[in-house]
Amino acid sequence: MTTTVDRAHRSEPGADRRALHIVLVEFLPSGGMFQFSFQFAAALARAGHRVTLLTGPDPELSTPVEGLQVASVLPTWHPNAGSGRWGRLRRVGRALRLLDSWRRVLGHLRRERPDVAQFGELRFLLDSAALAVVARLVGPTTLVDVAHNPLPYNVHDADHSVEKTGRSGS
Repeated sequence: MTTTVDRAHRSEPGADRRALHIVLVEFLPSGGMFQFSFQFAAALARAGHRVTLLTGPDPELSTPVEGLQVASVLPTWHPNAGSGRWGRLRRVGRALRLLDSWRRVLGHLRRERPDVAQFGELRFLLDSAALAVVARLVGPTTLVDVAHNPLPYNVHDADHSVEKTGRSGS
């Protein structure tokens, strides 16, 4: 027979729960979404889970937290770095880096087989397609996407429109 005290004990944070292996993926190593992902990863680690945050080079936060590994393994970029006259060429280079990042993420998830993989802001059409491939190939891992914006941003619009429009943007 289960008593009220037994039920109350089991409802305490962390009671009767196994530690999860969680991977958070935040492609850009700085900015608001990276900060959110880092703080969330740190909270999950403090709750007793084994957490890896996959991100780009030189992340802006890396305070040591037991149970959290910040892995700068993605060849991405800082959001405000490198803007200049090489716009179109830079975009092609970044697209290739993003494609390589997805390849690395897929390899990591297939090797590690985490219980949960959470993805930060997915900004590009490539991200949606790559997430579909990942979902098909990583087996029983639960995939989560942070729905940061109900409509995708259009940060390159000449009239400073905030939301994307058109066939692939909305």
